[in-house]
Amino acid sequence: MHGASSLDDGDDDTLKPPMCPLCDGAIGESRCAEHGIRTFSAGLQSTGKDIRVGSLVDGRYRLEKVLGTGAMGAVYLATQLAMGRAVAVKVIRPEVLDKVKSVKRFFREASALSAITHPNVVRIFDFGVDAETQSPFLVLELVKGRTLEAVAQKEGPFDERRARSLMLQAARPLAEMHEIGLVHRDLKPDNIMVETLADGSDHLRLLDFGLTKILTSHARGAERLTATGVALGTPAYMSPEQASASDVDGRADLYSLGCILHRLLTGAPPYLGESLMDIMFKHVSAPIPSLPERLSDGRAPSEELKKLHTALLAKETSDRPAGAHQVAQILSAVPAQPRAPVAAVRGSSRWGLAIPVVAGAAIALGLLALGLLVIALRGEDAPLSTVIASPIAPPIASPTASLASPAPSASPEVTPEPAAPRASPRRSPAAKAKDPFTAW
Repeated sequence: MHGASSLDDGDDDTLKPPMCPLCDGAIGESRCAEHGIRTFSAGLQSTGKDIRVGSLVDGRYRLEKVLGTGAMGAVYLATQLAMGRAVAVKVIRPEVLDKVKSVKRFFREASALSAITHPNVVRIFDFGVDAETQSPFLVLELVKGRTLEAVAQKEGPFDERRARSLMLQAARPLAEMHEIGLVHRDLKPDNIMVETLADGSDHLRLLDFGLTKILTSHARGAERLTATGVALGTPAYMSPEQASASDVDGRADLYSLGCILHRLLTGAPPYLGESLMDIMFKHVSAPIPSLPERLSDGRAPSEELKKLHTALLAKETSDRPAGAHQVAQILSAVPAQPRAPVAAVRGSSRWGLAIPVVAGAAIALGLLALGLLVIALRGEDAPLSTVIASPIAPPIASPTASLASPAPSASPEVTPEPAAPRASPRRSPAAKAKDPFTAW
């Protein structure tokens, strides 16, 4: 294979000199001085001693119980004896120890995790080779929670608010990974852990970096481990370029994010089929499925979310967002509270008409009560209209009104005496201080 080192020529079990699984250096040495780990011989041979519950890995980690198993190995709950700390220990199965690429991918995961410091990525504490069993191991942070797939099966489909929050926590660490030249290549709900914090909020962690691709590195061990024409990933969440065994970059992870977003909002991945090949073919050629008109909470998905969903699932990498940073920005800008259903809007408009009517009636009753109070205090038969207008503001004259004073009202039978001069409507400062409406 072009550009591949001797360790990448195949999964043969031909014994080769011990070397570092990360840089292919330290040939013939027992430990790599650059990476501080034990070297191993290409085509590792099992010592016949299996790692199991109760085993002591590297003399420091006691395995307590199995947390999960996979094609390459198993993950155990373990105790770090020196600190009494609960950790997760991942080990390779004895039957794959002679598979050079499998062993190197295992250490590739360790190398990738050690380069990422984002809080939404599981932390790595240690890695190496157990001397007694010759089994490589990783020591990881123990995350207490459930996989996103388990959460989605029990609580999904999600509304836009929760889906947006979870996807934002997945996009941010991807931005850091892509910046340092790492592509996950196997993003799916089963590789994401959701931990419930004390305040009830979700905290997401990305897991399983065994298929991580290193785009830029000066280490010889960072060269290609995948043969041309081999598709790697999980079909339901695999990008078109992965399905067609083409070269990938960070935008393959963005497509997988789009598949996860579709799963969270609808309850299923974007494409289903009768076989894995059928699903992979649909990723390459089938139209992009639309989001439902109403999500699980009865609300319509926002236009911003629909545009992001379509962009993430674009067949051509050039039609997807430029990077995970941009996806995180878009998710942050999507309204936290999508628009309400039509029924709710109609109900709110009815109350919107009633509020001004009630407020107007309250003001009128207040003015009437104020007028009656002023009449009682003055002890005179002033017209009610004058009393109501006087304490608030003088009447505003019409622009066309006559400037002449109106003639005094008189009875046809009794000639009235000249009226006494009316006191000025202006009040003393002391009176103003007692009037609660003066400030208006």
